[in-house]
Amino acid sequence: MLRWKSSLKPAAAAATDYRSTIIADNPVAYYRLGEASGATATDEMGSSNGAYGNDTTYSVTGALTGDSNTSVSFAGSSTTNAAVQVS
Repeated sequence: MLRWKSSLKPAAAAATDYRSTIIADNPVAYYRLGEASGATATDEMGSSNGAYGNDTTYSVTGALTGDSNTSVSFAGSSTTNAAVQVS
C-alpha cells in the first residue's frame, strides 16, 4: 500500500475570492455567520434570514486565513443555536 505525504501547504485564498466563489454558484442561501451582534443570521442571498439562539458568542476569529470578517461561536448547551425557517 502506498502512502503519500505532502509538505506543500495550500495558498490562502483571499476572503473575497471565497465569498465570490460561493455567490457565483448561486446557492439558495448563504450564511457567513459573521455578525458582530444581534439576533439575525443574515442570508447573503436575501432569501431567508435566520435567528441566533441564546448561547451565541459574537466577533470571534473566523476560519479563513486573511479574512477580516469575524465569526460566531456556539456554546452547544442549547438545543437551538441558530435556526432558519424554510417554507
